[in-house]
Amino acid sequence: FRSAHFNKQLSFDFITKLDINQSATSEMVSLVLKRIYSSRNPGFVVDQFMKFDLAKLNVFLERSNFYCYNTTASRGFVDESLPNFHGVFNNELSTNGTLDILEQNDFILYLGANINESNYFIGGSTPLDKKDVIFIGKDYAQVGTNGHIVTGINCHIFFEELLQRINFKTMPKVETRKCTAFYSDNRIAEDAVKKVSQASLSQVVSKYLRKDDIIVNEMCSFMFEMPNIRYPKDCKFVGQPFYGSIGYALPATLGVSLAVKDYGKRGRVILFQGDGSAQMTLQELASYIRFEIDPIIFMLNNSGYSVERVIKGPTRSYNDIIADWDWCNILSVFGDRNGNRSVSYKAENLGELNKVLTKLLDYKDGKIKMIEVILDEMDVPLRFKTLAGVN
Repeated sequence: FRSAHFNKQLSFDFITKLDINQSATSEMVSLVLKRIYSSRNPGFVVDQFMKFDLAKLNVFLERSNFYCYNTTASRGFVDESLPNFHGVFNNELSTNGTLDILEQNDFILYLGANINESNYFIGGSTPLDKKDVIFIGKDYAQVGTNGHIVTGINCHIFFEELLQRINFKTMPKVETRKCTAFYSDNRIAEDAVKKVSQASLSQVVSKYLRKDDIIVNEMCSFMFEMPNIRYPKDCKFVGQPFYGSIGYALPATLGVSLAVKDYGKRGRVILFQGDGSAQMTLQELASYIRFEIDPIIFMLNNSGYSVERVIKGPTRSYNDIIADWDWCNILSVFGDRNGNRSVSYKAENLGELNKVLTKLLDYKDGKIKMIEVILDEMDVPLRFKTLAGVN
């Protein structure tokens, strides 16, 4: 992330080295245009490999007014403030209401497809199996979920030609829906004395996110709650849902924060970090102090590895963090001995959490902000329970 310009150039160099079939690309654009022009209500799912055409993509989605969706891995790609944005698509794990809305689309263009078990959950048949859908990946296209695959088609090159050839006057006129995906129940976070759950945490945090925020999510159970948070305009997401690498987010936050400083970007860096996965790379907190970065850290303390507990080990001791870590003083251990570079708070109920966020997130002092959020050991999002096949 810190070398964003270099990585972008590297990516497009990679595209030019792919075995691009220009004839097949043009034929696929023709097929997609035919489907769009003949449909009543087309929809677009934007996936991970569309990373570098975002400005053009969002202008197109705004102008076309087509129903649009992102995926777990493409959060921050589609402008979620658009009235035609209708949630995070991940088959059965999609945000509440998204599949009901997608059912109304008679054609789906799945752009930048990265089909894998975390980004495209398959628990049997999928909602797209009976849909008129075309997938465009980084090096292939596929018509239908079990249809013919054409190699040599790259989603970026395909999209460029699509923009050049599309006739907006011929496109179907789609009315904006008055309501969109439900996400979670806002009432869940109203009881101030109630203990914080991951479901209520997502609702509280949603109120405090702002334009240009950069959200870094550890591969902890909260990764499966994140789809319930609708991002403000120009929010970015950094995470590792594909490889599932725990410990990724703490050093990633260092890189993101340094990139923000180097490029003079606006927006806060906000880390959601599980206490168990923090054990992998906790020493990077010393680098936070050394390089004078100031992320906001939600340290989600459920006393260990709740993901592993839910899967098959609720009583297995290796999923517990036996010692009661003093998270509110952890930054002093890594160099902030006088408290000049950080502030820390603990939130055990919703009232405390709201009070801390109101005080902390609006306070611009250049310090690292640590909020230790106390959660139950077995509290995980419903989406994860579905994925794990448990009740």
